[in-house]
Amino acid sequence: MFLPDGTPLRFERSRAKEIFAYLIHRCGSRCSTKEIAAALFEDEPYDKTQQSYVQTLISAMLKSLKSVGAEKVINKSYNSLSVNVDLLDCDFYRFKELDPGAVNACECEYMSQYYWADFLYNGF
Repeated sequence: MFLPDGTPLRFERSRAKEIFAYLIHRCGSRCSTKEIAAALFEDEPYDKTQQSYVQTLISAMLKSLKSVGAEKVINKSYNSLSVNVDLLDCDFYRFKELDPGAVNACECEYMSQYYWADFLYNGF
């Protein structure tokens, strides 16, 4: 995510940034805490400790977004999160809509820093 002046938003925790990326990947679909944990931590057991850690990461993500006045890009309800796609200007979303500028700018690298992106790649 970039600020209006073009500088990238800084997340205080890399895993908080990864949660935001995962929510973007899900294109507005609601994701439970357990689903987010499964994406981030793969085969690790989902227990109270992991649940608490994921909640800490979600709080850190929300804090980073709030610090730049962008907290409304996240829809929250009991045990689920999603992004508000109408409030995001996202190259991934524009590419899926076959926007010529986004298609021409594509370097065919989709969130390569996250292992779940290859696994969950939805073939846009």
